[in-house]
Amino acid sequence: PSLLPRECQTIVLLRIGTGMFGSMVTDQAKCYRFVTMLCYCSILVLSGSTVNILGPAGPTLARNMHIGVASVGVLLTAEGVGNTLGSSLVGVLLERHKAHSLICTLCLMMLPVIGLVPTCSTLHQVGLLYFVAGSCIGFFCGGGNNFVP
Repeated sequence: PSLLPRECQTIVLLRIGTGMFGSMVTDQAKCYRFVTMLCYCSILVLSGSTVNILGPAGPTLARNMHIGVASVGVLLTAEGVGNTLGSSLVGVLLERHKAHSLICTLCLMMLPVIGLVPTCSTLHQVGLLYFVAGSCIGFFCGGGNNFVP
């Protein structure tokens, strides 16, 4: 069994010469909507799991930076402020840039931000990274919800 709906499977099989060009166009539209919805829903799920990793990783992060576990809570604040800022700027960014390319750019920016957390030595560095990650997540939530068909 395939994960794609039946309409997408017929596109993959390339119904050439069947005289169903009109239905093929509607099938392509349904397939595009399904794939787009799947991509944006996965972005929302992954952005939520990025923030939630701080709970189990907090004590290890505190031990590596030689700070108290209570100080790691500042990272949640930094992420929340970034999230608020990203959510606030969704409309402005979508007016000026193409939405799909902007979301791809933010996804590519999110990978090194999260990957750089283990290399940080101070709480301020990790806080800055979580602020940037929070602003990306705020945009993903605001922009992604607008694009799910």
